[in-house]
Amino acid sequence: ASDIKFIQAENCDVTIRVMTRPAVKDGRPSVESEVTVIDKDGRTIKEFSSEKMTEKEFNQCIYEVQNEYGIKKCNVSRKNNTGNLRHI
Repeated sequence: ASDIKFIQAENCDVTIRVMTRPAVKDGRPSVESEVTVIDKDGRTIKEFSSEKMTEKEFNQCIYEVQNEYGIKKCNVSRKNNTGNLRHI
């Protein structure tokens, strides 16, 4: 099943949207994730997808976002529903 999560870093003004959906890679069931970094005004700053990357390249992009914005602690909500908010 598809899933959307919103990640709000505690120490910066960006929100990270992660959309995950089923996919098929090399004939096998898989999961595709699309990551979008959104600024406080709702503009897309950066976007990348696991669809056309290796797992290593995708993880490197995630690492770069964490470093660029100094993300250490964050809150995750599903479909932007604060009732489902949890602390990571």
